Amino acid sequence: MLSAARSLGLQQAPRLALLAASSARRLATVGTTRHLTTLAQPGTDVQRTPTGNATRNGLRTPSSIATGSSRRVQHPNFNLTRRAMSSAAAAHAPAPAPATAPRRISSHLELPFVIGQQVHGFTVRDIQLVKEFSLTAVHLTHDATGADYVHMARNDSNNVFAVSFRTAVANSTGVPHILEHTTLCGSNRFPCRDPFFKMLNRSLATFMNAWTASDYTMYPFSTQNGQDYRNLLSVYLDATFFPLLRERDFAQEGWRVENTAVENKASPLVFKGVVYNEMKGALSDPDQLYNTRVQQALYPTSLHANVSGGDPPAITDLSYDDLIAFHRDHYHPSNALFFSYGDLALEEHLELVQREALCHFGRQPLKPHASGSEQRWTQPRTVQLSCPPIVGGGEAESGSSQQQAGLAQPHASEAAELAENEEAVAAELSGSVEDDHDAEPSHGTMSAPPGVGEASAPQAAASDRRNSVVSVAWVMHDVVSVYDTLVARIVGATLAGGPSTPFYRALLESGLGLAFSPNTGCSTSEQQPSFAVGLKDVRLADADAIVKLIDDTLSHIAVHGIDAKLVEGELHQLEITLKHQSSNFGLSLASMLVGNWVQHIPMQETLAFNEAIARFRHEFATQPDFIQRFVRRHLLTNPHRLVAVMSPDAGYQAGLLKEESERLARHVALLDDAAKEKLHQQGLELQQQQNRIEDLSCLPIIRVDDVERKAIEYTVQVERVNVAAKSQSHAPVTTSVLPEPAVSLQQQRLSSLNATGAAISMPSAYSAPEAAPLTLQTSTQPTNGVSYLHGIITYPMEHALAREVQPYLPLFMEVLTAMGAGDMDYREFSNATQTVSGGTHAAAHYCVNPLDDTLIEQGVLFASHFLDRYADRALDLFSTAMLRPRLDDPKRLVMLAGMMSQQINSIADSGHQYAMTYAARNLSGAAAIFERDGGITQLQFIRSLEQTVRDSPEQTEKVLALLRDLAREILPGGRASSPSRLGLRGTARFSLNSDASGMPIVRDTVLQTVIQPLVPAYASTSASAISASPSSAPFTSANLPSLVKPTTLMQGIDVLRAGKLDFYKPSKTFFPFPFLNVHHCALAFPSVPATHADHVPLQILARILTHNFLLREVREKGGAYGAGANAGRGVFTFYSYRDPRALGTFDSFHDAIQWVLHGSSANGTVTDQHLADAKLSILAAVDSPVSPGKRGMGLFLSGYTREMRQRARDAIFATTIADVQRVAQQYLANNLQRASAAVVGPSSSVDGLLQSARGSDWTVIALD
Repeated sequence: MLSAARSLGLQQAPRLALLAASSARRLATVGTTRHLTTLAQPGTDVQRTPTGNATRNGLRTPSSIATGSSRRVQHPNFNLTRRAMSSAAAAHAPAPAPATAPRRISSHLELPFVIGQQVHGFTVRDIQLVKEFSLTAVHLTHDATGADYVHMARNDSNNVFAVSFRTAVANSTGVPHILEHTTLCGSNRFPCRDPFFKMLNRSLATFMNAWTASDYTMYPFSTQNGQDYRNLLSVYLDATFFPLLRERDFAQEGWRVENTAVENKASPLVFKGVVYNEMKGALSDPDQLYNTRVQQALYPTSLHANVSGGDPPAITDLSYDDLIAFHRDHYHPSNALFFSYGDLALEEHLELVQREALCHFGRQPLKPHASGSEQRWTQPRTVQLSCPPIVGGGEAESGSSQQQAGLAQPHASEAAELAENEEAVAAELSGSVEDDHDAEPSHGTMSAPPGVGEASAPQAAASDRRNSVVSVAWVMHDVVSVYDTLVARIVGATLAGGPSTPFYRALLESGLGLAFSPNTGCSTSEQQPSFAVGLKDVRLADADAIVKLIDDTLSHIAVHGIDAKLVEGELHQLEITLKHQSSNFGLSLASMLVGNWVQHIPMQETLAFNEAIARFRHEFATQPDFIQRFVRRHLLTNPHRLVAVMSPDAGYQAGLLKEESERLARHVALLDDAAKEKLHQQGLELQQQQNRIEDLSCLPIIRVDDVERKAIEYTVQVERVNVAAKSQSHAPVTTSVLPEPAVSLQQQRLSSLNATGAAISMPSAYSAPEAAPLTLQTSTQPTNGVSYLHGIITYPMEHALAREVQPYLPLFMEVLTAMGAGDMDYREFSNATQTVSGGTHAAAHYCVNPLDDTLIEQGVLFASHFLDRYADRALDLFSTAMLRPRLDDPKRLVMLAGMMSQQINSIADSGHQYAMTYAARNLSGAAAIFERDGGITQLQFIRSLEQTVRDSPEQTEKVLALLRDLAREILPGGRASSPSRLGLRGTARFSLNSDASGMPIVRDTVLQTVIQPLVPAYASTSASAISASPSSAPFTSANLPSLVKPTTLMQGIDVLRAGKLDFYKPSKTFFPFPFLNVHHCALAFPSVPATHADHVPLQILARILTHNFLLREVREKGGAYGAGANAGRGVFTFYSYRDPRALGTFDSFHDAIQWVLHGSSANGTVTDQHLADAKLSILAAVDSPVSPGKRGMGLFLSGYTREMRQRARDAIFATTIADVQRVAQQYLANNLQRASAAVVGPSSSVDGLLQSARGSDWTVIALD
């Protein structure tokens, strides 16, 4: 929901990685790339990459540079039985499916296995009961091949399967990453192009994915449907063990040399390829670049010095034959781990894996892998690194002569999705990009000049600018077991974690930098784990001072230790995470297990969670110098130490372009006229294959008619708190249960127009009649002793606040719980919450009315979760944060503003989201708010604010005074102590999810501790009463901070005061960033509210366009890493991600509309199967599992009722092709002149844009 898109997620990141030899930080290091094909993300994504005997053979012959042919290899893996099958039979004769329905277990204790038992070619080696997770783990090996198989039986209907291979690399050609892409381009039984993508629309999968890490490649999926599990398992097994691996697929997915315009052989030759362009974009993120360079320097002789995702200069050294050899050597059962999880019967999985894959193989000796062991250093080292300028890059003229400067990133606490995909079409209504292969960034690495240790001279004034990164990193000693890993991660978190940790206080509070360096923390993904700490956004001249501060801090810890409360807080966080019931728990286990399997850690040790924690508690309690000895051994006296400094180089991007140009010239120099003609013909052949309409009948499918027609319901109860005019805070709280669970949204109208431009004759202030000012929603769920509390405090402020004040709201949300509460400063408050809860957090809440997208509710969302035994203390802290926030620390404000401003780096990974948000900003008042508070406009504002508060103590005090004024107007504590000067009347509602044993006590505690103090503030309050006018506002220009005047980025936000705006005025805006080398494009159209009759057809239209046109035209042909369409509330958006094109992609967007209406020779017409596939993919998203702590949140956050959900579900089943084509014509084809476009892209593209025939109507908003 739009509410959820602006609300924080309740949980901290899962901490299972604390117990495994794997680390989330590997996602941003050398070996990390990911090729995502997801419907939902796992809680822990872990990655690495391969070795093989693939070699770099220098320049390639023309036939291996660009390959459009259909050459494929018969794999030596196949034994005689497989070879005896005809190619047609192997391709089209699916193995017979079991006739019976998949069997489910009712308890993990009922497994009918004993150690030594043989089952379908496997032998049971170990059985382990894991009480803390209520699961039973079974380890088996395959008798013929030696393959490992781990099954975790648990009463969880979201069943998981994964097959993984050890794939450590000895070079940076990206062979495992390109192989991962290419295996998914067709297999023997499923020879259609890209069956993996096709199954997204033919399955009820809750997750489909594949990723490459530095030493393994993993292919997981999850689904709740038993037959769907069988279908996907067949596809995954055939894709990994029997892929076609056609040479043209290697050319499309990996790399090729091809004419810029394929049809024109006179057009220039260029490098193309999905992975090639993906990896060019991967290191546009300066944080990713820094992590990669540091890891290369820290592990210079091991596999971690290689780029598993592929370094573009090295990718073009990879040949097709290298790819085939790598698959032969690594994708064999003898080198594989199979994993399954859930309540489906293990023996059925084993029978299918044996019958469809393993029976065709014998045992194969494993090839030697590149070593993950780094030779120990005897002396510390220092490295100077270069990166592109973070901001700046010169002035750029625009077609409309408008220029803007500055940017920053929206604050992270608003980025997480809260409601998951809980309510019917709830995920679809959020207006956010789907988490699928094409929307999700892939973390990868590339090396490019200047390389490690050879940085060119920094810019002349670099020492005076805060644009460098400094850190110290160590490779630790002898961290080899799960227990060792646990110790390293806990100690690392207590050294450089929250506000009370030593390095937080020493570094962040020093004012030398704005945030920790991106590599800060303990990374245990490597065979020899590392620890690093440092600062980013620092002055180059301060590098030595930062290193000295790090050394001094370690010396102090080595003598005095650290506060034991920090360790207890971390252990508590680990306990609460282990008890948290995640909706994707099986995927987290799979990721954790494979990381340990690669490093040969036994399953028993991996799952010994309680034993490892108990041992740590004992050793920490009985050894007073435990931390001191760890610090001295692994850090202070450790010579394997690297000081890494990275600074911008103005010529960095030019160097990349020059290197690529020279490399291309070397390739082309080898080509005579005949070879160039062959390249041209191969390009045409590849294009013809891409244009071919495929027969997908070979793929299994779940029929739409087999899907349950009734929407999933979660039992909730909503109670109205009885308030009276003279209620006192000490009076007992009484409630009355509402007859039908409902949430009354306090909303106001932002415009006199609706999304289609029609006039509305309703008052400018609106609320549902009889809205209760104070309510509590409860839902009893199996939360395993953890309770989840949320509170929304609404405020009808947009008509009362001056435009100049509105951009401060995101800052207000960011600092609200980060500056302390009550009598506690921020350190004390952090310590208190850390030891009794998962934290108390605040974020902005926005909710667009499901019935009318010109109505919006705004508020503050508070969230916390806690163990039931700590309910009293946790809820007291929750109430204190809500009623008595501390907004009086100028130094802390400067620090928090700095943290917000430095997140501009997310542009590289989230550029498509910024482009989509900006393109939509003129389409409705709600879209304008979202862009102002979470888009490029907010980035610009917060950068200006950060500089202001850093440079002027007087302005800092003015900002704090403004924030305190906002707290008095918005929060109930302020209303209770003094009437709102704006005459504001808001509401408060709370939601509690707890299990049956905890609910009665926790509910009563919530009523008495959290709700009772609010009664006076809401006594005799009419939720619909809004008696404010702009003239009554206490915020005047005299007491506002002296910030940059609102620029054209903020034009249009006046709608929030005036109630009118000339919406739907089309715009075309290009945002150049000097550190980008690919584009993110968006085209937005005005659309309809969530419950409008045309919303579901528009959602189905978006799926059809994405999977049947845009992926082919923008990704396969255009070379972008991702593309799609998204039907949100009031806005329909096209987007591309990591796209080498810009204007050409907009042509594809327009062609997509014409295709759905009229068809095309290349893509055919919309068919009944397209329609059914789109419906199935939406139903899969809608029905995806929801964790117990989040059930019922759709109603709580957005008022989206069960009736609305059911009507939307009915509409999915009822929609026809005629409906889809009608809405395409009405909302897209008829509105082409009203659509707005935005591009986030490289600064180097500006001149070409402005000089093109279509560039005159584009506005370029450049950085300073």
